[in-house]
Amino acid sequence: MKVIELTSENTFHQTELPKPSLSKDGKNILVKIKYTALDTVIDYFLPERNMGAAYVHDVKTKPLILGYHYIGTIVDKSASVDNLDVGDVVYGHLDYKPDQNQGTFSEYVVVTEDECAPAPKGVDETVVAASSTESLTALQALRDEGQLQAGQRVLILGGGGAVGGAAVSIAKILGASHVTAVCSKKDVHKVHRLGADVVIDRRQDLNWKSDVALSKSFDLVFDASSSYSFMKNGRKWLKPGGTFVNAYPLMVEQMMFGWLWPLITGKNFKMVSVKVQRNDLASLGAWLSSGKVNVVVDSVHPISKIDDAVKQHQSGNKKSGSRVVVKVEDGW
Repeated sequence: MKVIELTSENTFHQTELPKPSLSKDGKNILVKIKYTALDTVIDYFLPERNMGAAYVHDVKTKPLILGYHYIGTIVDKSASVDNLDVGDVVYGHLDYKPDQNQGTFSEYVVVTEDECAPAPKGVDETVVAASSTESLTALQALRDEGQLQAGQRVLILGGGGAVGGAAVSIAKILGASHVTAVCSKKDVHKVHRLGADVVIDRRQDLNWKSDVALSKSFDLVFDASSSYSFMKNGRKWLKPGGTFVNAYPLMVEQMMFGWLWPLITGKNFKMVSVKVQRNDLASLGAWLSSGKVNVVVDSVHPISKIDDAVKQHQSGNKKSGSRVVVKVEDGW
């Protein structure tokens, strides 16, 4: 099969690997990829590899194949797979983990039936390809780490980004009575449309962090941008017993002091590490079909032009909440 490898010189190169085969046991499926999408994880590898790379991928794998999002067609399955059939179109993402040795910059990937879900009907395949990681991060941050309950008040930091924007909509779906979101000026109208009750333009209101109206006002604060300190900022905005959730599990403050701050403050400090789950993908698919969650595609590039796709991603769109999509099938 054709793949795009990231070389030791940090350049992309097309090469060939054997087509994956399925084990007789297990519940695996072989997916022929139609589209993938670029997310911020690629910035762990380019322009230079940083410490985050080893957290999301086995960096010693040769060839090193990146890419996580996908939508594609099942072309083979283990005999024990009951809920999916050859020919079904499914979507999901590969888990971000240190032993990940696959990538979606390739013709095929092998996943289990619990790691994907049928693609939602009536939604453009490029949108579906771009949707999973960001929306599932938001869902699992709010529901699982933040324990969001109906009627609670939520503050979302970085509401203009892909994760933050999804969080605004999903918080409302989960029953939040009030959502305040913080973003930059260019995203204010978009974030209002996504369902935020109050939107703060952080560039216009430079003193918003110390606004007394925010003090002890929220049951849950979700920092989708991973830009704010729990001790310096987050705890001031939380009600007693409230929870601050950080979107990026590599945050130094969380790793070093996450166990200590709750003892001192009486408020919770969590982080989310997104996991691909069939039920969550099914929920997301329904929300995409109904328009309750919206995903914006920046541009679509054939995989033969992967360098152009990465340049477009790095040009600044990654902060706009939109995603660069890569056409894999018939894109070589």
